[in-house]
Amino acid sequence: MKDAIRKWLREHAAEFDLTNEDGNPNETGIDEVAKVANWQPSGGAPKTPSQ
Repeated sequence: MKDAIRKWLREHAAEFDLTNEDGNPNETGIDEVAKVANWQPSGGAPKTPSQ
């Protein structure tokens, strides 16, 4: 999933101001956004700790 997010962000980098001064996608920014968007790859709500 993270790879799909990165690919989509690269394709739409200009729309979201994720480009460097030369107009190329900002890979560092894209990686950071992909981490947040895919913060829990297993999905669902966090488990409640048991005692």
